[in-house]
Amino acid sequence: MRKTTAKHLTNYEIRTNKEGKRPRKIYGVKARNVSEKEFKTLVKRANERLRQLERNNLTGESKEYIVVKRYAVSKPKSKGFIYNVEDVEGKPTKIRFKTNLSEFKTQAEKTYLINTIRNFLTTKTSTIGGVHKVQKKSFETFKENLGDRFKDMTQEQYNLFWRTYRENVAENDKDHYSYNTIMNLLEHTDIMSLNEEDMTKAMSYVNNSRTANDQVESILQAVPNLKHTN
Repeated sequence: MRKTTAKHLTNYEIRTNKEGKRPRKIYGVKARNVSEKEFKTLVKRANERLRQLERNNLTGESKEYIVVKRYAVSKPKSKGFIYNVEDVEGKPTKIRFKTNLSEFKTQAEKTYLINTIRNFLTTKTSTIGGVHKVQKKSFETFKENLGDRFKDMTQEQYNLFWRTYRENVAENDKDHYSYNTIMNLLEHTDIMSLNEEDMTKAMSYVNNSRTANDQVESILQAVPNLKHTN
C-alpha cells in the first residue's frame, strides 16, 4: 500500500456538510504515515492562511474560519483542543493550529489534528481569493433572484450586511423567523445605509421569539438612525 505524503494530503476531495459543522467522520491518513517534516509543511500553510484571513479582516466572511473559531473558542476541551487561541481584550482574536505533535498523547489525537488541517486546506474559504470568489458568486445569485427589489445594493453593502448577521445573530436564532426579519429589514428600512455600529445593534435584536413584523418594529424603536422606507 502506497504511503500517503503531504503532497497527496491536500489534494483529497473532502466533503463538508452544513456551515459550521465538520463531517461526522473525517476520512484520511493515519498520523503514523505522516512524517514530522510533512506535518510541519501542512501546519505552516494552514496557519499562514489563518493569519492572512485575520490580517485582511475576513474572519467574519470566511465560512471555514468561522468553523475554526467556533471549535477553538467554544469547545476548547473537545474538538477545539487542537488550536492555540490568543484572546486579548481589545484586540482581535488570533487562532492557530498547534504545531507540535508531541503535545498529543495518542495516535488518534494526532490523526484528528492532521486530517482537520488537511480538511481546512481544501476548503474554498480558507484563502483570501476563495472568500472573494464565494462572495461574488453569492452576490450574483442574490441579485439574480432579488435584484429588482434591491437594485442599488453594492457588493460591499451585501458583504457587510451578511457578515453582521453571522456575527451577531445567535446560532439558535438562525431559522426562518430570523431570515424573514432580515428580509423585511432589507425591503422596508434603510438598514443598508447604516454604519457598522448601528447595523450591529439592529442585528442584535433579531431572534426567533416573535414574528418578523413585530421584530422590525422593535428594531426601528431601538435604533434611532434606522428609518422606514415604505
